[in-house]
Amino acid sequence: MAENQDTTAPGASNDEVRVDHGQLLDHNYDGIQEYDNPQPGWWSFIFFATFVFSIFYFIHYHGGGCGVSVAEKYEMAMAEANAQKAEAAKASGEVSADVINAFMGDQASMAQAKTIWDGKCAACHLPDGGGLIGPNMTDDYYLHGGDAMSIYHTIKKGVPEKGMIPWEGQLSEEEMMKMAAFVRNFRGKTAANPKAAEGELYTP
Repeated sequence: MAENQDTTAPGASNDEVRVDHGQLLDHNYDGIQEYDNPQPGWWSFIFFATFVFSIFYFIHYHGGGCGVSVAEKYEMAMAEANAQKAEAAKASGEVSADVINAFMGDQASMAQAKTIWDGKCAACHLPDGGGLIGPNMTDDYYLHGGDAMSIYHTIKKGVPEKGMIPWEGQLSEEEMMKMAAFVRNFRGKTAANPKAAEGELYTP
């Protein structure tokens, strides 16, 4: 941009205006005029190169290419961390909410828990957790608490007055933690024929 100023070369008349920065455009705003200065060629090349690069980048990471996106890397890292926590739990025998939550993301542990669920729990809670004699596991309401440790203790001690036996004599501590994790994974899923909500609303 350039304001109106005297660009008359020394010794030249007012009609002989010298322009050093390209063609002076005809339009002006409040007496201000501008030169027609195109972008440098190297700048335009970089701009178009980044545009072309972005197309290949999108295809590679988001359009079905073989690239691993940041979100996928995060999921892989979380799965690895959960697996490591689960392995640590096996070694230590510790019973805690952190260990139960770690089991939730461990596919091998959840596969084992599903086998136990289908054989011992599905008769009362249905295979999809929708509830039959026992309560619905897929909603946000719990009779005995919806946090990890409350579910673990319910499994361990049972609810004899409601017909649920204590499982501490038939399952190991590790198996009961996996079952607590398996039950927690039901939350938010859609059952085929869910039983009406029972108990109190659980908000994490």
